[in-house]
Amino acid sequence: MGTDPANSVTNLDGRFHHVANAYVAGPAIFPTLGSANPSLTALALARRTALAIVRDSLAAEPDFRPLGSGGLDGWQMAGNGRFVELGNNIIEAENGIGLLWFTKEEFANFILRADFRLSSATDNSGIFIRIPALGTTDPANDWRPAAADGYEIQIDNTGFNPDTNTTGDPLHATGAIYTLAASTAPMPAVGQWHTFEIQAVGPKITVRLNGESATKCRQKIMRKAIGVVVTLALIPILASCKATSSRTVVVYVSEDQVFSEPILRDFERETGIRVRPVFDTEEAKSTGVMNRLLAEKNNPQADVYWANEPIRAEVLKQESVGAAYQSPSAEGIPANFKDPQGYWTGFSARARVLIVNQSVANKPKSITAYGDPTFTGKTVIANPLFGTTTTEIAALFVLWGDEKANTFLAEMKRNNVKIATSNGESADFVAAGQADFSLVDSDDAANRIKQGKPVEMVYPDQGDNDAGCFIVPNAVVLIKNGPHPKAAKKLIDYLLSAETEWKLAASDAAQIPLHKGVETPAMVRKIEAIKTMKTDYGTVAQKMREIEPLLKQWAGL
Repeated sequence: MGTDPANSVTNLDGRFHHVANAYVAGPAIFPTLGSANPSLTALALARRTALAIVRDSLAAEPDFRPLGSGGLDGWQMAGNGRFVELGNNIIEAENGIGLLWFTKEEFANFILRADFRLSSATDNSGIFIRIPALGTTDPANDWRPAAADGYEIQIDNTGFNPDTNTTGDPLHATGAIYTLAASTAPMPAVGQWHTFEIQAVGPKITVRLNGESATKCRQKIMRKAIGVVVTLALIPILASCKATSSRTVVVYVSEDQVFSEPILRDFERETGIRVRPVFDTEEAKSTGVMNRLLAEKNNPQADVYWANEPIRAEVLKQESVGAAYQSPSAEGIPANFKDPQGYWTGFSARARVLIVNQSVANKPKSITAYGDPTFTGKTVIANPLFGTTTTEIAALFVLWGDEKANTFLAEMKRNNVKIATSNGESADFVAAGQADFSLVDSDDAANRIKQGKPVEMVYPDQGDNDAGCFIVPNAVVLIKNGPHPKAAKKLIDYLLSAETEWKLAASDAAQIPLHKGVETPAMVRKIEAIKTMKTDYGTVAQKMREIEPLLKQWAGL
């Protein structure tokens, strides 16, 4: 990419010089990047290109002007919610009870156009008009005058009515003037951009969604227009957060969305409790929502944290973010996978296994095979600075002691082990015959077997005198002083149930139930059939921080 078409293919936004509406998204426009793992660079470049496309598409329409000078300028927060400025007049709502309102100008009659995009079928937001001025000193109540005295144009494809605890109510659906005028519009598709046009002239309010009439009503009282809306004109992602029902639970999730979201939807259907999930992004996998929980410690917005491994749960315990809860559903889960004080409980685990190419005659049975000269130049392992590889190496330092663990790392390096960017890439190297074996998560191996690749899964160190296989369970945490403690405990009970573990075992997650006796697919071994490594996850969490400089040096970073 560059500014000169003579020596570059695209401009600095990734748009082809010779084609006005064609873009390249990804690392292809930056071929000289030197990172061992280009994923973050690729995502950053793709996001930059996406913002440029949005910016170019948001040119001002004739007779319209944006509210404010861009971003959050001219807007003020009322309540506990918050909004993230993404650039180019795009803002994104985050969970919380609060409202963003325009403070610089009042409007009597107006036409407002606002673009928005739903990221989930259960998103709930809205645009308020004709609201009074809002305060800034009482976060629990500052937003309430808008709800009491203003008019909300609703965004909620489920049409959830908190008074009757039912869905499908047109007075509460996207396009409705909340509780006053029902929506007649088709519900907008998730993941696509949509446009509201809201016209307020005298006592009459008319709403159009994507050019089609959605609803209209006549106000009983003509209120003065102060602080028109909770979102910027021409801002794609709405900037409002409205009060939630008492039958709501907010869960922050590090487990992959493709596996966790169906479980949460099942809980919602079976209990009637509305779930508001916040999923980790791929860019900040496992750490993004945990850091958010730490930042919100004194004003918690979440009720539950679903971690994809227990190390983050241990950090929340040590930082006094989690609360103790002994769930009745935890009965039968081995004590090794639970915090003894109840600050977190493990469920549905991955095992750290060896994926071995079928062509290997003498298949390894222990992770110490990495130091066997027979496999010199024939092994691969995921970058030890990230993910479950880091966790297991820290566990080995705890189990073996520093001297033996350092010897193991030295033997690996002497045998010219390859370093891959991820467990998935390691598994692919083995499947392609580029390595004899690799240490990966059990789901990585199971999925390659499902795909018909010439590989086998070996649970390592299963002999009488061996240490056993390292297990990485999911972990669930009750957040201290969360807004919905009763619903939170019900969700935790559900996640820890044998039924949930069965669902995760049967899915592509191929996770191992921690309750004994749960039926599993053939390639998912039952926990009682595995010799597991005895692990103190709290000690492992401390050791991870301690050995980080050593692992950076070992990996050559």
